[in-house]
Amino acid sequence: MLCWVETKSKGGGIHFANIQKSLKYPLIDALSAKDPGEFSDRKASNCFPNSLDKRKVEGNILLCEGNYDDEYSAKNRLDYVKSLGGIGVILIYSDQKPLPVVTGSSPMSIITYQDGHEIQSYINLTRNPVATILPTVTVESHTPAPSVAYFSAIGPVYKHDNLIKLDIAAPRVDILSIWPSNDTDGGKRTSSFNLLSGTSMACPHASGIAATVKSKYPSWSPAIKSAKITTAIQTNNVNAPITLNNGDPPTAYAFGAGEVNTTGPLQPGSFTNLKSPIICNTFATVATTYHR
Repeated sequence: MLCWVETKSKGGGIHFANIQKSLKYPLIDALSAKDPGEFSDRKASNCFPNSLDKRKVEGNILLCEGNYDDEYSAKNRLDYVKSLGGIGVILIYSDQKPLPVVTGSSPMSIITYQDGHEIQSYINLTRNPVATILPTVTVESHTPAPSVAYFSAIGPVYKHDNLIKLDIAAPRVDILSIWPSNDTDGGKRTSSFNLLSGTSMACPHASGIAATVKSKYPSWSPAIKSAKITTAIQTNNVNAPITLNNGDPPTAYAFGAGEVNTTGPLQPGSFTNLKSPIICNTFATVATTYHR
């Protein structure tokens, strides 16, 4: 997604709002719309609920600040701005490469601090600043992919540096799948598809591959995990090492053996099929260490 001011800034966001592509929407800094009864500049600049003046928000795109430690999510802030009649939100959220937030029919673009400073300068130096937030389009053959989301839970295991966490990586960010057709949003029937993120998305990928291997090799148990690890992929679609989503090189703590391979575990070549007592003894040792 792009938020377009004088120059185009590439942000993160998935929306399908009916918004014009031309630069026609007034753009303001959220702090300039602070409610007279609000004493905190931080709350106003972050677009926290009950901090803005409806008369100043209405009809504008707001530039809001924020980070992942705040109590209000990106969607919370967008919903609040929309409730005041705002057109949309450009949210300065991270120094990392922005990841998409699904906002449905409401336009939002999440940008880096660097892009945020440039847009802030544009607002300060322009008499009538304008912007738009372009709707989401399908990008085929995106490169580089895959990459590791910077908020992923990387290793090592807490207080036990010689145990690598995680074993393997799987797709988990903005996964498109089917959705209950009887789900409603504000009384309206939702789409039969949805985009979700999290470990709950990565787990079905890894589990589905494990089930496929088990169906072909019913006697395998620990060997399934071994087969997935030994056939994992460490390179992206431009034949370079997988990186963090901001481009930085990761360590094995970030993605383990690599991204899980859908077909490789069916023909792993080499694997181990350790018996459970050995594995249990390993973890018993770890447990003993924790209790000392």
